[in-house]
Order: sequence, then structure tokens, then C-alpha cells
Amino acid sequence: MGGGNPFCPIRKCCRRIDIRSCAECDKFPCDKKYFVWLSERYRKLNIKNLRKIKEIGYENWLREMEKEVKAGFVTGMIIKGVKHGK
Repeated sequence: MGGGNPFCPIRKCCRRIDIRSCAECDKFPCDKKYFVWLSERYRKLNIKNLRKIKEIGYENWLREMEKEVKAGFVTGMIIKGVKHGK
């Protein structure tokens, strides 16, 4: 159950029900305040990624993300409110 912010409500929720991520939760996607806020902030990329993890598994998803990062993807590209210049 990896690193990350130990105070993150999503991390605490996952630990409480003994899962690695929301992708393993029967209630995904949920309407908990922090999850909804995060989904809006990241333009629902978190939901897209979690669905993909459910579909292809963690290892395959990580390989896909490595390719995207090598191609130039950075999280800041999708954060709502961040101005992007080219």
C-alpha cells in the first residue's frame, strides 16, 4: 500500500477497507467529498485511470503511463485552473 500523503482521506479510506486503490472498491466511483473534489480538479483523469486499472490491472496500466510520460505527459497538463502555454 505504497507511499503518498498519510493524511489523504482517500488513502485512509483504502487502508480502512484493506484495498490498494479505489479501483478495487465496490463503491467506486463514490460521492465522498474529497474524491469528488479530486475528480473535478483533475478533470476526471483519476476516474479514467482507475477504470483502466480495473480493466487491465496495475502493472499494465503502469506500463501505459510510462509510455505517456516518455511522450511528454505531465499531470499539470490536466489540472483545472492551471494555465498551459506552448
